[in-house]
Amino acid sequence: MVSILQNPIYSLQARIKYIKHKYIDYYKWYIYAYFPHILLIEYWISIKIVLATLLVVILYIGKKYIPKILTWIAFWIYKLTSNYGESIARPIIITIFVILAIPCIITHNLNPFSNELLLEQTLRAFFQLGIDKNVIGNNKELEILASYEWLIRIISLILLGSLFIAIKRKLERK
Repeated sequence: MVSILQNPIYSLQARIKYIKHKYIDYYKWYIYAYFPHILLIEYWISIKIVLATLLVVILYIGKKYIPKILTWIAFWIYKLTSNYGESIARPIIITIFVILAIPCIITHNLNPFSNELLLEQTLRAFFQLGIDKNVIGNNKELEILASYEWLIRIISLILLGSLFIAIKRKLERK
């Protein structure tokens, strides 16, 4: 009977496996015992590999489905705000609601007219005039409003665009 170590086919592979098991694995755990951060680095590298793989999968799937989802969201917003450009009343009502709701949300007060300065700056942001930075001072509510000015401007563009499209369609039919 020939042992694995004496067999010429398996001898090199078996010896490498034996040496790896006996020496490298042993010293690997010896190193981990005294330098645990090396193990954390190896885990971090494996986590990065998994995340990179997930990112590739998401991007691959995203190329196919993200444009469809974004198109659906755009059409849904367009339908909600102006019924595909057929309604003039919807954008006006939603605009009034948004202008009055923003001060209520910031002040946690149901009266939007309680802070006239906040309402004025909301109107300035909504109609793309920009918030007056000199007025802010130490007013926390105006600082909060200034930090969300970009969101107010995006909402404004959507609503005013929907209003102008609806007006244009009504005038084209006459």
